[in-house]
Amino acid sequence: MKQKRLFLAVLAMAVLAQAANAQYDKSKLKNPDEATWAITGEMSSSIHGNDASYELQNPQGSHDKGGYIRFKREAQYIGRTVGGEQVVFSLQNAETDRPNKFRGEMIFWSWNDLAGEWQVDVESGSGRSEYESSANVNFMLVLDCSGSMGDGIRDVKSSAKFFLKRMLDVSEGKGNVRVGLIGFSTVEYSRTHTVDPLPLTQANYDYLCNYIDRFNSDGGTALWYSMNAAAEKLQNDYSENIKGKKFAGSAVVAFTDGHDNTSTDKAKGYSSSKDYYNKYFSVTYPHQNVNGMKIMTWIVGKRGDDITSDNIWGATVSQFRAMADEYIPISNMSELHDKFGYIAENLIERNTVLNLRVAEGISGRVGWTFPEEKVYVAPKPVVKPKKPVKMWMGLGLEAGLATLGYEKYRYYNGAYYISESGADNYFFAGLHVDAAFPLSSVFAVGGSASLTYCFDNGIGYSVGPLAKITFNNSSALLVGGGIRNLVGNTFPYVTLGWKFKSPWYVNAFTTFNEGLWDIGIGVGYSILGGK
Repeated sequence: MKQKRLFLAVLAMAVLAQAANAQYDKSKLKNPDEATWAITGEMSSSIHGNDASYELQNPQGSHDKGGYIRFKREAQYIGRTVGGEQVVFSLQNAETDRPNKFRGEMIFWSWNDLAGEWQVDVESGSGRSEYESSANVNFMLVLDCSGSMGDGIRDVKSSAKFFLKRMLDVSEGKGNVRVGLIGFSTVEYSRTHTVDPLPLTQANYDYLCNYIDRFNSDGGTALWYSMNAAAEKLQNDYSENIKGKKFAGSAVVAFTDGHDNTSTDKAKGYSSSKDYYNKYFSVTYPHQNVNGMKIMTWIVGKRGDDITSDNIWGATVSQFRAMADEYIPISNMSELHDKFGYIAENLIERNTVLNLRVAEGISGRVGWTFPEEKVYVAPKPVVKPKKPVKMWMGLGLEAGLATLGYEKYRYYNGAYYISESGADNYFFAGLHVDAAFPLSSVFAVGGSASLTYCFDNGIGYSVGPLAKITFNNSSALLVGGGIRNLVGNTFPYVTLGWKFKSPWYVNAFTTFNEGLWDIGIGVGYSILGGK
């Protein structure tokens, strides 16, 4: 992995100190000489008139006990006083390999000269967690919206929103963290689905989430073009909005499920994706920087269903590794959420400013340690259980008109002849019930039945199968057929209906039979599964 430059000093964190009445299991504590993660130094104070000054001399972090804490080494740090008779020493560019970084309780120790050993300090209030948010940073999210994504675009959207929410929470919405978006497929799609970096306030977070919701999967994969465009937008954002202010760095975070097949730039003379990568992108992008600081790059990659060759995917991964500070592979879209969370944690935790808080009255050899047993685990997304697909049933009324043809015969000269023909009309009305059992969230099958009164001609009925096809907005198409008995005749019928977003639905039906024809309409209300 390439060496990472400083990033997000803005989100600096100090460590949690114990409360004055905290109780420690001393059997599990390791003093600064034994602890895996520790900082030691010499604290002194001096009086100048009515003012006191405080110094932390030659501080150093642990490095040879299975873990490390590093920071910018200075022979002497001058402390600043804060409320409650406390002094804070700030260690710049702090890094650690501790699993939960600088999170969790920090245990303060002072050296007891009389006993010649370390003593846990639980009363002075030394150490406390702090966030500083003074520097500006900017980054771009570059998200694959190519046609091969299909339904996976939903995971891309939710994971991107989670990433932004994590950064918003840590920066407390103060706006010094600036973020932009590119949804890419073809070059033209990438140009028109772009947001320049904005301050990550609550209002802009909501705007970006709504913008992400408009992404759809279609077209090719212009990854290299989009990453280069992202770098240019970070450079422009610095020149126009950050220059002259405290600046901590830039980053590009990209996700793709395939190899680049669309990147071109005819204005620069590159009409194929192969030329664009070989002659331009691979040469220029690794050297992109903002204010002299290299743009950090993460690429999360998944092998798309359209890549059937192991050799092609292997070559693609080699390109990812060459262009990114870190390439992160995933095998299915459900992993993307956690990987974006991992990147967010890296952006937040890397190269922080570590604030060591200590009481004014402390002097001599001092140390700070972290618990050995606690490991921070990033929270996993809350997955709402899918609602069970329910049976649908509706009750309704129907009415219509039936026409029955007739012929009258007379016997003449040894044969029967038609003497009169015509048709009689009958009005009918009835009750019907419809039901369907789900085979999936879209398709359900069942049946329909009705009991009909035909005026002056008694009771009839109908019965037959029914299919229900549900759409995303919960409306549904109803299609069915069967047999119908009316005016003493039995014949086949077909029906077509529509269930609205509400529980109400309508249907129409008709028959095709020699000598008898009817047509009717119905209206119903869903008593089960109608919403």
